[in-house]
Amino acid sequence: MNSYLNKRKYIFLILILGKIILLPFIYLGLNYFDNRTGTLFLLGDFIRYENSQNISNFFKLGEWLSNIGYMIVIYIVKIITNVEATRLFIYSLLSLLTITYSQSILIQIIFYEKRESSLKFKLISLMFSIFNFYILIYSFKPSTDVFGCLGIAILIEALIKAEKKDINKKYFSYWIFFFLILCLLKNSLILILPFLVFTKIFSLTKKQFHALDSKIKFIAILIFSFLVILNIYQFLGILSIYNIGHNEWGLPSLMNIIGSDFSLKNLKDIFNFIFLKLIYLLSVRESVGMTGDWFINSSNGIIISSNIFITNILSAIILFSINIFGLISIFKIFSKNFVRSFIFSLITLLPLISYVTHHRYFLPYSLITTACLPFLFEGKKLKN
Repeated sequence: MNSYLNKRKYIFLILILGKIILLPFIYLGLNYFDNRTGTLFLLGDFIRYENSQNISNFFKLGEWLSNIGYMIVIYIVKIITNVEATRLFIYSLLSLLTITYSQSILIQIIFYEKRESSLKFKLISLMFSIFNFYILIYSFKPSTDVFGCLGIAILIEALIKAEKKDINKKYFSYWIFFFLILCLLKNSLILILPFLVFTKIFSLTKKQFHALDSKIKFIAILIFSFLVILNIYQFLGILSIYNIGHNEWGLPSLMNIIGSDFSLKNLKDIFNFIFLKLIYLLSVRESVGMTGDWFINSSNGIIISSNIFITNILSAIILFSINIFGLISIFKIFSKNFVRSFIFSLITLLPLISYVTHHRYFLPYSLITTACLPFLFEGKKLKN
């Protein structure tokens, strides 16, 4: 059994099977506590994507500049079928496969790190990964965040492979193109690109690229240039959106309250501001993170929850505990190479210090913390 858990396809199959078994329970549970109909298969931002009626809207300056690749996927699905139930099934299936494959990549890395661990802890890690209700919910939501999960997963895998030089001849030549495509599906991933220059990925990519056949190299340059230009183009769109949120929820809003007179009390206010951002990032639902109100229970005049203690408070306590203990596990008992790769992947979270935060932005990293948590209680530290 232990040998099977070292293979990605078996990890993937176990996760998929577990999630499908739990689907009716999470669906009924959400419908019981959430007053919005079909909330498992819906996302607020997704409605805006679906309401884009024309492919030309994707390339207009403004809000639709973000996540061009994802909007094209939605546009194609709308062409395939006009039946809403069929479209929701396709979107949910795509999310399920994407986020589960992301987990499979990360869990395979984690199990390799803990290759001397007992079968029991590996099975518990898989169970945690299946039963984390937040990950389970987003496994069926039509969200760009699932592509963010895949982007972070393949980034961490690439960083570890680059450090160990555990690669085939053309690994990074293919990897960089795939990563740029994922950046079109989840725009925030592009924040990683400048930092790749400071890792071994950049030099290995150049070396492998120069080894390509001249004809293939020419085609690769054209495709690479097109993807880079398109990513830069859409990045301008997310910057305009970020500036609005930055001024409304970020450090400028705090500075307006503090004023020009700086004191130790102001320093304490800044510390509390950042501390709350981290708390929200590790635990709270979107509405709480955007308002700072732990008891918020309405959106656009609609009452959201039938029990705000469970949906707002208890859920946050559970998620915070999972992520804090998972982070402790990562830094305490995993190898330096794994820790460095994990820390590097956190770069996409840095702009959130002066923006709105909530747990959806931490979703890619919760895949890691959730799977790593059980090994904290095993008591074995991996030798570097």
